[in-house]
Amino acid sequence: MSSIIGRKIGMTQLYSEDGRAVPVTVLEAGPCPVVGKRTTAQHGYEALQIAWGEIREKVMSKPRIGQFKKVGQTPKRRIREVPVMDGLEIGGNVTVERFTIGTKVDVVGISKGRGFAGVVRRHHFSG
Repeated sequence: MSSIIGRKIGMTQLYSEDGRAVPVTVLEAGPCPVVGKRTTAQHGYEALQIAWGEIREKVMSKPRIGQFKKVGQTPKRRIREVPVMDGLEIGGNVTVERFTIGTKVDVVGISKGRGFAGVVRRHHFSG
C-alpha cells in the first residue's frame, strides 16, 4: 500500500469518452522524504515517517530540526506515519510515480474550521 502527503489545489472537470463531464480534484503531492522509521523491537509496530511541505527553521522546535538534520533533509511542515512501503529506507523519497493510472485511493482530509455558528447561519432561522 502506497501513501503520500499532499494539498488540495482546487477542482476541475474532465470529459469522458461519451462526453459526460466528470468532476476531479487537483492535488499537489510529493516528493515526501522518509525521515524516520518505527520498528517492532523499539516501538511495537512497523511504520515509516514521511514529511512534506517547506517551512522555516525559525518556527520549528529544536528537537524537530535535529530530526531533519540527522537524515540530511530541510525542515518540513507535516510529518505523518504510514505503513511500511517496499524499497524505502530513511533518506528515500515517496513520489507520485508509486501510483498508477486507474488505481483507487483512500483520501483523508482535514476540513477548515469555521468557528461557532449562530442559529441564523446554522439553521437558517430568521432573527
